[in-house]
Amino acid sequence: MQLELTAYDPLWPLLFEQEANQLRQLFLPQPIAVEHVGSTAVPGMVARPVIDIFIGLCPLLPLAQYEQRFVYTDYRRCTAEKEGRYSFYRPALQAAGYSLHLLPLAGFYGQSELLLRDFLRTHPKAVTQACEVKQAAFAQCRNDPAAYMRAKAALHARLLNTVAATHHAPPCTGDEPVVAQGANSVHFPPATRPFL
Repeated sequence: MQLELTAYDPLWPLLFEQEANQLRQLFLPQPIAVEHVGSTAVPGMVARPVIDIFIGLCPLLPLAQYEQRFVYTDYRRCTAEKEGRYSFYRPALQAAGYSLHLLPLAGFYGQSELLLRDFLRTHPKAVTQACEVKQAAFAQCRNDPAAYMRAKAALHARLLNTVAATHHAPPCTGDEPVVAQGANSVHFPPATRPFL
């Protein structure tokens, strides 16, 4: 499978909003939070044209109940998931594909992907540096998605350390989870599948 990396497209937030509105209807009446994460959520960031969506659910029900909701959609379950979340994908039909992650609403806004997105949205210099690293990784690994993700792992860990410092959390090594205790607990999962 060959990777595609493109310049930031201002259409991505609009595609997210359209999809988010449909997903909100799918999850009624369950309380949810819907957020656009990943590179397509950061203005100026080069990205694979895949809209990453986090949905916080209260409560997070057994997987089978969500699989039933997706039967009549184009979403398919991902076999590789992070612990504590369910992941689905929808291949690109036109402008972009979608990657959907269902998580518990409790602790939702402490997810490292959300904190990293917010940091990058307010630090254009970090976006420029991340773009350079991603483009170099893409040039070396365009035919190997796993190698591309590994090539970005150091960038991901470095950015998470910067975010952790701004949230007074312990640094992330990229090898194990780091959890900060307190009113604004922050969870940093391993940097094995960066969303950048």
